[in-house]
Amino acid sequence: GPSTTRHLLPSGLTVLLRPEPQARTIAICAFVRTDLDADATAASVGPVVLRALFRANANQSDASVATSILKSGGVLETKWEADHSLISCATARTGLDEALYVISQALVGAELDEKALRTAKAEAMRDAEDEEA
Repeated sequence: GPSTTRHLLPSGLTVLLRPEPQARTIAICAFVRTDLDADATAASVGPVVLRALFRANANQSDASVATSILKSGGVLETKWEADHSLISCATARTGLDEALYVISQALVGAELDEKALRTAKAEAMRDAEDEEA
């Protein structure tokens, strides 16, 4: 089967690639080390901040970020753990550039304003309620 190659970029970012030419979809996973204690405060704030990253950023408005996610044709998901955050997207080959763009913009240029944090908090609370049910 295909082998995974590891690339260390000058910025310190590690990129793992595993080509699968026969696959119809592409999976993108970004693991970001958080180094936070697993206390109650970190556990409640982490998921909110992770969601807020996918609001406006330095190069895109709220609406533009949402449009980029839709244009990628993929499903963008986030998951917070005490030691890392996971951002994942499964998309068609045609959506790869758009998916990589929206993820990279969230990581390097997120604008965490009050509105973004308020909306992200409401979403996280709804998800927690759904999970409990």
